[in-house]
Amino acid sequence: AHHDVEELLTSIKQNQECCETARTQLTQYLEQNDDRLLHYNNRLAKLQRILDRVRSETMLWVRGQHQTLERLGDNFTSKVQKN
Repeated sequence: AHHDVEELLTSIKQNQECCETARTQLTQYLEQNDDRLLHYNNRLAKLQRILDRVRSETMLWVRGQHQTLERLGDNFTSKVQKN
């Protein structure tokens, strides 16, 4: 009976050590993933800012092209009306 209790206590101790090792590994894994997620979130935010800037610049360019075409059209119309 004494031998069985010793065996049980040894088994419990080994299981506790195994659980502690697994807990440590899980903590390290979660910390690494947190770092990786933070990195990707920062990268995504940077890309979003670039996309917003490009969209804004594109809209300004399109507006400028539209105004240029309107001026050319007005010039053409006034020349045609004069002749």
